[in-house]
Amino acid sequence: GIRDLVRSRGLGDVYKRQLGYGVFYAVNLCSAIDSKAEQLYDKDTDIIIKKYLKSVNEVIIAWGTLTNKTLKKREEYVLDMLHKSNKKLFCVTDNLGHMNVHPLTPSVRKDFYIAEFK
Repeated sequence: GIRDLVRSRGLGDVYKRQLGYGVFYAVNLCSAIDSKAEQLYDKDTDIIIKKYLKSVNEVIIAWGTLTNKTLKKREEYVLDMLHKSNKKLFCVTDNLGHMNVHPLTPSVRKDFYIAEFK
C-alpha cells in the first residue's frame, strides 16, 4: 500500500537525517485503503493519531489535496485536532511553493521542502 511506498522511499530517513528529527512517525488520515470505502476511518484511527500527537513537538502534514467531500470533512476534523494540540504544524512543499503535497507526488519525489502550515 501507500504506507509501504512511503517507507520504501526512505522518507523517515530523509526527515531524520536531513531535517534533524530524532524520530519519525507516520500516521494516516484515514485507515481505509480505498477512498471510496463506506467507512474511511474509525475511532481507532483517532486513537492512533492522538497517541502519537502526545509524543511529538512538531507535526508535518503531507496528505496532499483532497477533493472527496468525506475526505475534506475528515481533513477539517483532524486539522481541528492538530490545532487544539498546540503543536507546531508544518507541511511538505515543492519548489514551486505548493503546500501540503503528498510525499509520493512527482514534484517532490526527489526534492521537497518543509514550510509552516497555515
